[in-house]
Amino acid sequence: MDINTDPSYNRAMKPDQELIDSISHKLQVLREARESLLEDIQANNALGDEVEAIVKDVCKPNEFDKFRMFIGDLDKVVNLLLSLSGRLARVENALNNLDDSLSPGDRQSLLEKQRILTQQHEDAKELKENLDRRERIVFDILATYLSEENLADYEHFVKMKSALIIVQRELEDKIHLGEEQLKCLFDSLQPERSNNALLMPNTSLWCMRGKTLVIEPGMGCCVFGPCSFNNASIHWAIIMMFSDPVKISDDDNLLMCEKHEVS
Repeated sequence: MDINTDPSYNRAMKPDQELIDSISHKLQVLREARESLLEDIQANNALGDEVEAIVKDVCKPNEFDKFRMFIGDLDKVVNLLLSLSGRLARVENALNNLDDSLSPGDRQSLLEKQRILTQQHEDAKELKENLDRRERIVFDILATYLSEENLADYEHFVKMKSALIIVQRELEDKIHLGEEQLKCLFDSLQPERSNNALLMPNTSLWCMRGKTLVIEPGMGCCVFGPCSFNNASIHWAIIMMFSDPVKISDDDNLLMCEKHEVS
């Protein structure tokens, strides 16, 4: 029996397809939130540029250098702390969910990673404490030169810069998790793997290598894997519908494209 007309296959597909639709919708919402966040970041950076121009005009060169170094290190330290916190949490989660099949060597490797990351995390916290002290020093310097309004702009810029970095990291992590979940779901829906076309209900599926797929208006497509989309790099992207023709190429990596008519 053809897989496309097997009722039992279609029934088995339905719950997974509903989950795929749900995750795809959540990913769309998250990506829209990311676009909005990028606008907020650009606006805050513009405010920072204005503050920097004023500070450069009114402060002594060594004082301006302290300001510039503090702002530059703010990005680095906050990102470092977030990165180490995430990596440490993943290792500790793996340790808390060990099963009996894990070898003593693998367990010891995880414990060693935990030890190293814990120390690095403590070091990063010390860097953040030092950064907080430098923030107070820079504020005291600027308070002697800036107007009350300009000083408030500086405080807002610094506060929002840290906050936006944290929100951006959280969004990126959620998007990455959703993309990985979609990949696993699509993999589980494939009853077999081959380099030939794999037919699924109401779709045509291709495996491509070094080719370009043209999607016409009114067609939908799901792309799995690193590739270029209209000359922009994408990874595990879900593309739902197009109003204009687009081209998708796989950049010499194995790529699977699911193309179907959109009603």
